[in-house]
Amino acid sequence: MRKITEKTCLPMKLLKAAIVVLSAIYCLFMPAMTGAGLLYNSDSYGEKLTRIGALFITSAAIMSAAAVLCFFRKKAANIMAVIFSFSGTALCLAMLQKLCI
Repeated sequence: MRKITEKTCLPMKLLKAAIVVLSAIYCLFMPAMTGAGLLYNSDSYGEKLTRIGALFITSAAIMSAAAVLCFFRKKAANIMAVIFSFSGTALCLAMLQKLCI
């Protein structure tokens, strides 16, 4: 009888695929497009909002790196994923607050 492991389990493969799709949408696409929009219209927004746009793109890159690090099974990668996820989310929310005020 074949041993059921995480690599052969269909629900785990589906969950990993869902993580990839959701992290591509929420961690990469949405903050990066917000930052790109702010940078594209930077001549009418000013220097402050241009800086916020650049930091939105930076936070998207950090959060996406955290999502990629989650797939490695090393303890150091998991610790770095937690640090990247927390710092990327905090940066994104701080920029969102500055954008709304």
